[in-house]
Order: sequence, then C-alpha cells, then structure tokens
Amino acid sequence: MKNKRRNQAVSEIVGVTILLGISISLFSCVQLIVYSYPFEPSPPSLNLVASIDNENILIEHHGGERISLDAKIRINIQELNQISIIAKNYLNHHSADDDEFWEIGEVVVYDPNVELSGLRVEITIIDKETNSVVMTGIIQGGNN
Repeated sequence: MKNKRRNQAVSEIVGVTILLGISISLFSCVQLIVYSYPFEPSPPSLNLVASIDNENILIEHHGGERISLDAKIRINIQELNQISIIAKNYLNHHSADDDEFWEIGEVVVYDPNVELSGLRVEITIIDKETNSVVMTGIIQGGNN
C-alpha cells in the first residue's frame, strides 16, 4: 500500500508567511520614514547686526523672521564680564511697536557701564521658542 502525502496545507502556510513578511517589511519602512522626520521647529532665519556706538552695544533686526522679545542675549566682555539679558527689557522704545516680537528695524540697546575700547566683546542670541542660537559673533576684537 502506498502512503500518499497531501501538500495542500503547506502552500497556505507558505503564503501566509510571505504575506506576513511583506507586511512587517512595509510597516518597518513606513516607521523609518516617519521617525526620521524632525519634529522640532527649525530655528528662525533672520539677519541681526550688532555694533558698538558711544559705549552702548546695539543689536538691530535687519530682516528675516521675527522672534520673541523673550530672546536671551549673552554678552561676554573680555571673558571677564558675562551678562545675560532679555531682549524686551532693553528694546529701544523709539524703534519698537507694541507687540511681543522683535521685528525688522527694532533695536536692542545695552549699556554695560564699562569702557569698551580695546576690549573683546562677543554676543550670543538664543531664541526662547525654538531654544536655538540665532546669532553668535564677535562685535569687537579687542587688544591683547
């Protein structure tokens, strides 16, 4: 007597296994695409110009996006005197309007009460909303 084997159930198992493998691969690809997209807001793009005039440090918004007046400004004078200020507390009222944003034409004026001639002055501006540095630079090189 011959022993007959039936192979009909094997093809269904192979089909389900292939379908399951395709589903898992597709889900993995979609997950990789979604999770690789950055969800943090990008830093604002703006043009700030800093200068020193009559022993005052001036920072003027020359263009680009507006940022919150809660922006933090760090001023480092000759690596000895480090100050952190908030932009809205030093906004020049002649150039300001009545909103809560630092916009084109508005100027932040800070008087450090220090003779700045010959001293190295560096600034860093941090946007509070995106927690990112929007400007960093040396305003005055200083003498060594």
